[in-house]
Amino acid sequence: MRESSTSNFEKIFYDETLTLNEWFDIWLQEYKMNHIKTSSVQTYQAMYGKRITNILGNYPLTQIRPFHLQRLYNNLLENKLSSGYLHCIHSMLHNIFQIAVYNDLLIKNPCTGVTLPSQYSQKPKVLTLEEQQDLLEFLSQDKWLKYQPIITIMLGTGVRVGELLALNWSDIDFAKRTISINKSLAYLKDENNHFHFQYTTPKTPSSCRTIPMSHSVEYQLEQQKSWLQEQSQEDGWKPMENFGNLVFPNKYGHPQQRGAIQRILNRIVSAMNSRNSHSIAPMPPIHPHILRHSFATRCFEVGIPAKTIQMLLGHNSIQLTMDIYTHVSEEKKKIDMEKLNRIVDTL
Repeated sequence: MRESSTSNFEKIFYDETLTLNEWFDIWLQEYKMNHIKTSSVQTYQAMYGKRITNILGNYPLTQIRPFHLQRLYNNLLENKLSSGYLHCIHSMLHNIFQIAVYNDLLIKNPCTGVTLPSQYSQKPKVLTLEEQQDLLEFLSQDKWLKYQPIITIMLGTGVRVGELLALNWSDIDFAKRTISINKSLAYLKDENNHFHFQYTTPKTPSSCRTIPMSHSVEYQLEQQKSWLQEQSQEDGWKPMENFGNLVFPNKYGHPQQRGAIQRILNRIVSAMNSRNSHSIAPMPPIHPHILRHSFATRCFEVGIPAKTIQMLLGHNSIQLTMDIYTHVSEEKKKIDMEKLNRIVDTL
């Protein structure tokens, strides 16, 4: 937060030159701090700092019009920002301006006059069934075997990467063959600007859920447990306080940052695409969220009800689930209709 937030507070009702940057600091301090998770505050700071500060931030708050926001959004889309992330920016700005309206600093919210693309106008990127099988087969090689548990579990449960890295062995019930999702792992900055690991509450109340284990997930968790028992005997193994029971620590027993999973995926994809085989199609880049989308897509493909998929993913509403995976349900609808036609034709 900028140094001038205290003086900004004194001028808001007296100076029409109050800028959007100055109002953002006040909005964050008075309406968000102590009301939302620290990780969410830092997300707002990062999103605003990267996308708004130097573009609209120095405009007087009272002079910002829908046109300015529309131009900002159009430019972000032209620079390949995803429609989902653009909606996050819009949601933040809408609240910033709405709080200004409530304080009689603005007559109306300029966000109400802009046009946004559909939040899910593009199909979510997923692995095809063939790509998923190729990935898991590649990981069965000795060199890559240590990564098989983490990839299999993401593909077999649809957990978010923060939820995965927060898993403790107490969350794994081998007797009932279930996984309890009840927290997330974040790497946050404290008041002294030092980063540290911290368990946080899940993304939404619906994110707290219990996921049944498939046989492959159960087997890979058992393999992971065996690997950890071996690793704990190695020099350098020194789990951190409060993080000694993690399912997926690094080789020293420490929590892992989310970026570590992306780096693992990058190495795997690079190795797969360097194989000397022209008969195998290149593996596309894989982000952890692609594994989550792939899990959901496999669920739809085998006919699992949307309500069940919603609960497995931890979505707040079934509409969110359907909005993201409409293309899958449309394809399945065609397949099911073809089945019906074949039955009718035999009558």
